[in-house]
Amino acid sequence: MIKQKKLCVLASFDSFIKASVPIVDIFRKNGHEISIFVVKFDHHERYIKLYNQDVSVIDSYIDPGFVKEALNSNYLMISLAGGSIRQLVSHLSDKLTLPKRPLIFAGYCGLVYEKQLIGATSRINLDVYYVNSKNDYNLFNKYFEDLDVDSNVYLTGLPLFDKYASTPRRDPGAKGIVFAAQPTVPWHRKHREYTLKNFIELAKAYPQYHFYFKPRGNPKEKTFHTEEYYYQDLLNDYKEELPANFEMTETKIQELFKKSFLCISVSSTALIEAHLMGLKTAVLIDYGIEQQLGNHYFNGSGSYTNFKKLKENIHHLNNDESWFKNNLEISGNNTQRLYEIVTELEPEVSMAPIRNYQPFYDFDLRPFKRKVTDKLKRILKRKSVH
Repeated sequence: MIKQKKLCVLASFDSFIKASVPIVDIFRKNGHEISIFVVKFDHHERYIKLYNQDVSVIDSYIDPGFVKEALNSNYLMISLAGGSIRQLVSHLSDKLTLPKRPLIFAGYCGLVYEKQLIGATSRINLDVYYVNSKNDYNLFNKYFEDLDVDSNVYLTGLPLFDKYASTPRRDPGAKGIVFAAQPTVPWHRKHREYTLKNFIELAKAYPQYHFYFKPRGNPKEKTFHTEEYYYQDLLNDYKEELPANFEMTETKIQELFKKSFLCISVSSTALIEAHLMGLKTAVLIDYGIEQQLGNHYFNGSGSYTNFKKLKENIHHLNNDESWFKNNLEISGNNTQRLYEIVTELEPEVSMAPIRNYQPFYDFDLRPFKRKVTDKLKRILKRKSVH
């Protein structure tokens, strides 16, 4: 009897779990044994149900039980933030004593619009680093070439987008407008109050449409990106009467898209998902166009607008289809493509050492940071006395 090859998955936080589910599904479909580990976070119980199998919940990504299981697997998928990926791969390399080791792969849980090269550096020692678009692929390949690093970058597209190939597109007669909020963009309280106030005013200007405000986080739940000012709290502080066609909702955004024709956001991945379901996309530039906001990513998409223009004409946008083709891989076969790459490469890499590129000197700044923190505490203490 042929022994099943094993996939080990490590994930944490809602977005990373959702991004890993299609990959788990295709390995399961192809008969692989699967073990899943989730680093504990608030309300993780809700999200681990998405895997439809038993999950081991651990306190740390270097949990000894997980490390042992990972190193005894054929494939290891890491669905974590970049810095954790880098540290984990280094830790696994230190712990590896077996003649064989797993193929290690990872990608992203959404669009990459800031700190691209920092993210690439964190993923430099993966065997397969899968990316979303031709632009990402060219950027990261050129970066690794300049660092004299053998490229591990593969253009697959994000597996999480595959579901839209079979998801029913929006109702042609839809009369909804969705605002896809983000946890840290914009981050300033005034900007977030402005956003909420103007979306409500937009609802008042178009009583014939229904306006859904979809917050990203919840004050009662900790996610990967913490919010300083939750829209739910800001709505509680809103003094004016709310129009009947405005709703702040926790409904899944895909369900909102089915009954909407327009998605408004600053730079959310939801804009891409909306496009795939046939909605127009509106990228707000009221706060400027900056890398920190992420809206610079949509330059050339025909999506830039502001609340003033939307109030004048909600239908004024003309999105550029060619931009979406260059910035997305949306064939519906992203997961299959990744699966084929990983399974084809596994025999070759399993007998090789774990990649160990270190293009930059690793300074230990912890003592310096402690000194700065202690000094700051002393300054604040003196000020509090006075």
